[in-house]
Amino acid sequence: MATGNYQERITAAQKNEITEHILYRKLARATKDAHNREVLLGISRDELSHYRIWKGYTKRDEKPRLFMLWAYYLVSRVLGSAAKIRPRRTTGTWPGTCRRRSKSPARKTATRLRWCA
Repeated sequence: MATGNYQERITAAQKNEITEHILYRKLARATKDAHNREVLLGISRDELSHYRIWKGYTKRDEKPRLFMLWAYYLVSRVLGSAAKIRPRRTTGTWPGTCRRRSKSPARKTATRLRWCA
């Protein structure tokens, strides 16, 4: 079993994995498109396998973060399917964002994130 600060980090990772597993499973159930449902169920299975890996280190079950679970679920239901499944862009940015160069000469190399249409 892990000790000290590592144990806290592993426990937090384990809680995140079980929370995300339940979230993706709930989103899959609420999704009408069969392809998207299968993608979400696949992600859910991956999260569950990650949870089990962490459980091997902690030797205990962790409960999901219910507030975060419902908050993410509510946001995804309000924003629709685009918020649920959005492939990462090849630039390596977060889903739904794009990189663009700053127009300021002093910040020529700086990049900013903005929401993509």
